[in-house]
Amino acid sequence: MKNKVQRIDYAFVFFLPFIIRILGFIGNGRLKLIADEMGMLVSAASLAGRDWSGIAQFYSYYGFGYAVLLTPIFLLTQNPYVIYWSIMVVGAALLSFSAMISYHILTKYLGIENRMYVLMVSTACSMLALTDMRYINNEPMLVLVCWGLLWLILLLVKHNNDNRQRIKYTILVMLLLTYTLTVHNRLMVLWLAFALLVVLYYIFYKKVLISLKIGIPLGICLFVAVLKGNSFVQTCFWVADENGHLHNSIGSTSGGMVSKLMNLLQSTDSWNAVFNIALGNIYTSIFCTAGIICFCGILLYQFLKAHFAAQDSFLEEIKPNKSVNRMIEAGSVFFGMVFFITLAGLMVQWGELAAKGQALGYGANTSATKVFVYIRYYSCYLSIVLLLFFAFVYHNRNLWKKYMTYVWLIFAFIHSYWFLGIVPYIQTSSVGLTVFGAYGGYTLNQEATSISLYLICGVLLSVLFAGVSTCYKKGKILAPVILMLLLLVYRYWYLGAFLNETNDHKANAGYRFVKQMEGKVELPSVFYLRLVKTNCLAYQFFLNDYVMVQTEDFPIGLESGIVITSVIKEQEQRYAAGFRCIYLDENEYMWVKGEDLQQQMLENGVLFLELQD
Repeated sequence: MKNKVQRIDYAFVFFLPFIIRILGFIGNGRLKLIADEMGMLVSAASLAGRDWSGIAQFYSYYGFGYAVLLTPIFLLTQNPYVIYWSIMVVGAALLSFSAMISYHILTKYLGIENRMYVLMVSTACSMLALTDMRYINNEPMLVLVCWGLLWLILLLVKHNNDNRQRIKYTILVMLLLTYTLTVHNRLMVLWLAFALLVVLYYIFYKKVLISLKIGIPLGICLFVAVLKGNSFVQTCFWVADENGHLHNSIGSTSGGMVSKLMNLLQSTDSWNAVFNIALGNIYTSIFCTAGIICFCGILLYQFLKAHFAAQDSFLEEIKPNKSVNRMIEAGSVFFGMVFFITLAGLMVQWGELAAKGQALGYGANTSATKVFVYIRYYSCYLSIVLLLFFAFVYHNRNLWKKYMTYVWLIFAFIHSYWFLGIVPYIQTSSVGLTVFGAYGGYTLNQEATSISLYLICGVLLSVLFAGVSTCYKKGKILAPVILMLLLLVYRYWYLGAFLNETNDHKANAGYRFVKQMEGKVELPSVFYLRLVKTNCLAYQFFLNDYVMVQTEDFPIGLESGIVITSVIKEQEQRYAAGFRCIYLDENEYMWVKGEDLQQQMLENGVLFLELQD
């Protein structure tokens, strides 16, 4: 009977977040294509036999560890809509697996017996990984490997006295960390945080978390091997610039980070912007968790203070057993470090640009300040910290009375600074729409926010935080989880229904025309594009089994072939060179050259535009 209930629960925590994530996208049913998506998918498409090299100069490196798993989708179909929707479904499924891991951890290792509490916590923490089903990226696999890493860390803590088990889980951790670097470069932070965790765990408990004899040599070998492997794969599918750097690769970002850090240290003009990046993202985290992350901060501080302050009795006062507390502490410290290291990286990487955005003055509509609310990079880490906090609260629900004053002081300071020091710079910009727009009734027709949106969200957060604080003060632990879950579910639904911008209009007319002509006309295998970058990428995805070549100048000397442009101009010159033009829609024109090709099209009812005087 117990196993049957667990199977039902696993199904529930999988399908509920899955449905919530995918519902808005299915309702919209169109594609949101951005440059990052093509950079991610190029390895999968190439392995499936597609030649996307014609516009390789546009691709940034976004890993391959997840994308190669999507190769079968490209092998099964050429239909861009089916490919897109299939990848979305796979991504939503991977994200939902994190809820199942959460459920397993709560019940198997952290001693949570309240079924409703486990179901709500697992679902809420899964939804806090704010990966919207609006465009394709590496985030689903990134989220899943983080939850898998938490699982292994807890197993290392639980079996710390069993050398055989410790060796096994050390090997698994090193293998998983190695895989993370194939998924996304920014997961390098996990390596650094894990090394720091091993050091801190020894300082805290005078025990080694991993098997050093296995972990150190294996980790070094795998780290070097994966960097070499990544470099080799990059040369196969991506193109470096004239200096040998590939955009968004470790080599291109590490040197830039060092120079940017030096510039920030030397320029006091950027310091306020750097501080605003930190406080803005912390406030965004507070908002998306209904203020619960403030309590997590107090808990993390108490864990650390207990090991460094003399005669601190925190560890002796809390429940349940030492093994569970060590698991909660180890996981919280690890992902807390990952969060703060990531935040520091954002401060360095975006500090100068944010300072330039602030220099434009209050209310400037610039994307330079979007880093103030850039929760996508670290929401996954927060979701795991929240999970461990909810487990701690379950066993220590009456602990928060004596900390409530400190929590409110933290909240009041950050809340006040947000409105005084950050909102003036973003009040009429579009940067806050994806985080806050849903709660102010914004749609795609409203390209900028206003002060009223932030006031509405400020009032909403204050009410939610007051409710959360009251519940924790009275030992009511389920209501805060439900409040956060409702906040997140509403955001997912609203983004899908009203803020789900689509970009398929950039290439859909050309796609429909080519598909109508296939089998009737001997179309060339290469299409020339006189288009901007985003339109070229869209065409390559739609006509994924053709070669797209972007040209700076119109290829007037082409003997026979097809050129696609977004405007119609120089018509007389091009007609004189033998081209004929087909109107596809208001931003897509097809120029056809070659008597045989033109004749085949005429025979199949294609109308060429008359030469205009």
